[in-house]
Amino acid sequence: MGEMNLQQNPEDARIEDLYTHEILDTLPDPAFDALTRLAKLACRTSIAFIGFIDRDRQWFKSAIGFEFTETQRSQAFCHHTIEQRDAFIVEDAKTHPLFRNNPLVTGNPNIVFYAGVPILSPQGNALGTVAVVDHQPRALSAEEIDALKSIADEVALHLSYHKSRIQTQREAAQHSESERKFRVLLENLPGMAYRCLNDEYWTIEFASKGALKLTGYTPEEMINGFHFAELIVPEDREMVIQTVDDAVLRNEPFTIVYRIRDRAEKLRWIWEQGCAIRDAQGQVLALEGFLSDISEHKQNEQLIEFIAYHDALTGLPNRGLLNDRLTMLISSFTRKPEQFALLFIDLDHFKYINDTLGHVVGDRLLQAVADRLKNCLRVTDTLCRLGGDEFIALLPDTPPQDAECVANKIINAFEDAFTIDDKTIVTQTSIGISSFPKDGKDGNELIRCADIAMYKAKESGRKNYQFFTSELSEKLSNISNTYSDLRKAIGNQELILHYQPQIDLGTDLICGIEALLRWKHPTKGLISPANFIPIAEENGQIIPIGKWVIDAACKQLAAWRDGIGLQVPISVNVSTKQINDIGLVHYIQEKLETYRLKPEDLELEITEGVMLSDSPIVTSFFEAMESLGVRIAIDDFGTGYSSLSYLKKLPVGKLKIDQSFVRDIGLDDNDDAVVKSIIGLAHQFKMKVIAEGVETSAQLAFLRAHGCDEGQGYLISKPIAAEDITNLVTSGKTLLPASNKN
Repeated sequence: MGEMNLQQNPEDARIEDLYTHEILDTLPDPAFDALTRLAKLACRTSIAFIGFIDRDRQWFKSAIGFEFTETQRSQAFCHHTIEQRDAFIVEDAKTHPLFRNNPLVTGNPNIVFYAGVPILSPQGNALGTVAVVDHQPRALSAEEIDALKSIADEVALHLSYHKSRIQTQREAAQHSESERKFRVLLENLPGMAYRCLNDEYWTIEFASKGALKLTGYTPEEMINGFHFAELIVPEDREMVIQTVDDAVLRNEPFTIVYRIRDRAEKLRWIWEQGCAIRDAQGQVLALEGFLSDISEHKQNEQLIEFIAYHDALTGLPNRGLLNDRLTMLISSFTRKPEQFALLFIDLDHFKYINDTLGHVVGDRLLQAVADRLKNCLRVTDTLCRLGGDEFIALLPDTPPQDAECVANKIINAFEDAFTIDDKTIVTQTSIGISSFPKDGKDGNELIRCADIAMYKAKESGRKNYQFFTSELSEKLSNISNTYSDLRKAIGNQELILHYQPQIDLGTDLICGIEALLRWKHPTKGLISPANFIPIAEENGQIIPIGKWVIDAACKQLAAWRDGIGLQVPISVNVSTKQINDIGLVHYIQEKLETYRLKPEDLELEITEGVMLSDSPIVTSFFEAMESLGVRIAIDDFGTGYSSLSYLKKLPVGKLKIDQSFVRDIGLDDNDDAVVKSIIGLAHQFKMKVIAEGVETSAQLAFLRAHGCDEGQGYLISKPIAAEDITNLVTSGKTLLPASNKN
């Protein structure tokens, strides 16, 4: 046995010792039976047995006087014997307080007298007992007890013999099985095991069955004076000989890759591993080893290298290959001082496209984008995909002004839409440019600088390029700080809602209220959502923030209902990322129940691009809201890619005309036409229409004249605090000046 765990429970150690002897449930053994008879004769009893105590039973290896094979341990007299670890005698069990009610006393085999001594293993564990039993009260003499102990010692000795015999048999079986497996393995190895002389020809003495497949020669042909060295192609032979000789000289194994020509003159790549076999004096007797055909591996090596250094989706170089080429360009600068440029290219609105149209369409778009980008570059340039929708173009021997030309070429190339699975997708690029050596001395620094410049391009309206400047680095730091502060905003109760009334343009009465999120930063004051919502969308914080907005808006509407009797719906904005959160439906239902609101009290404003999604989650969300009775309004209508089929198919109750069209009413005939068309379209689909951004009397008059149902904007009311809504409703004041009333 191995070294015993010092913390092991003594009973666990005893059981473990017992099991290692493998005596339980074995067949009868004449040696044990003879010792049982000897115990019966020595003590002059009617019953004698040799038993072993398992966890919950006593099992009898040998017994005379009863037919049992085992009893429960809790009933066994021997249980007390092994605990006492010495002779244990019960002269009259019928009067003994521990045993008089024992089933073995009151029933078969009607034990009255019991005497047992423990069987101790070499480790000192009491594994079982040698015991004698009688049906009459009696005692044992000292000589009889000594006899029992001597018999127990003999049992322990036989038990050790039994253990050794079992182990020897097992080892022999294992050895035989190992030999059999080795033979099977040798015969079925996908290669050739060999033994050869360490002469100039490497004359084969033994070859496994794999020789035929590897060389075209049978093992029988090979062991008949075959010279293996003659198979090695001449160009590799000297290298192989030198490698083997060096390893033999150093008394080390060798591993080598080389080429042979087989019997059919087919070229094969061979991987060999072997060693020298020496006699007692250290003289080399032979070489032994194994040969494997790695021709297919060699053929795939180039493919494997390609996979390691290229993006699986687009086939473009990945970050690893980009780093290699950056390192090479930077290293060569001392010999050939040439500037080079790095363009960090990011697709505009790709996350939105991916969320709405699905990942399959998104992946195919990325493949099409890769092809279009390659057409904008030279053969000597490297186009790499970093991941997601981020690409890098590495332009050797390119000063900044030339890099600017390439950036313009890329932006112009994306003027044409992509067609993916019959869907027309418009996407543009934002590009950041860094130059070596001006903007960085290593690859990571150049990538970081170009990344910063790319974010500047996005902030500048997207679809443009920006060069890196030191000022941009500071700005990126501010974005990072905003992200960090935003994570604490909900817990610190820094988020607040302002509310903008919406009026019925027929009655001038409040018909709804939009909840608008604001961030009251502890040091920066009130922050517009335009400055933090994109960051929240990017990093996923929009999910908890969006839930906070729904809860706060519902809670406030319930307060107005209970406090001032205001019964109008409240609208909140919901992003695509929120809709893709499968828990949103349950959350909305929960908040309606919590604040005792009717489903029609809540209106969700969703950008029209969401309607293009084929995502089952988005479709399921629309269906769930319709089933629940929650209203859906399409926000910023007219700025995206909506189609009549989606408007007809999805449960939308209201279209919201984007303020960019309302702003130029009366100033731009095209915008006038768009607004009239949206109003007509909404009514044709039996939807209401609301115009946002109403700021002038002329805009209001135009909207009324053409049947717009509702209006919202600074002419009516700017976004105000909840208490201001309360004061407005309770005071009975009207929102519009008298000159603008209907």
